[in-house]
Order: sequence, then structure tokens, then C-alpha cells
Amino acid sequence: DIDFEWHVRDYYNSMAWWKHYEELKQFRSSYGHCNVPRGWHQNPTLGTWVAMIRTHYKKMKQGKISSLTRSKIQALNDIDFEWH
Repeated sequence: DIDFEWHVRDYYNSMAWWKHYEELKQFRSSYGHCNVPRGWHQNPTLGTWVAMIRTHYKKMKQGKISSLTRSKIQALNDIDFEWH
């Protein structure tokens, strides 16, 4: 039972990640970059998500646990995400 719950949670976390990614792609299409400000009036959570992605990337680079996968990093690189 516990394994099932973890898989369901992972599935929904992954679905949420890709939903935000699609929102980021739309932002980039409109503004020409991926630097969404925190609290952006049209989608306040998107800027927070972008900041979280950068934090997880830094953790990964430091050898710490991160939720970023190679496929997610590649997807972000494909839209010229700036890792700062």
C-alpha cells in the first residue's frame, strides 16, 4: 500500500511539473525568455516554480538530492532556460 501511495504522489508531482513546464513554454513564446518574475500577476505560481527549478538544479550540481531528472533538464534546455 505504501508503495502505491508513493507512485500516485510521484505521478501527480510529475503531472504538475509538466503543467508548469507548458506554462513556461507559453510565457517564453510571449516574452522571448524564461525569466518569470516571482508573483507575476498573470500566473503567480509560475515565477515561484521557476525559482524552485533553479534551486533544485543548484542542489543537483552540489551533489545533493534533487527532483530534477535528465529529461526535465533537457526539456528546459530545449526552451533556452537560464539556470543562473
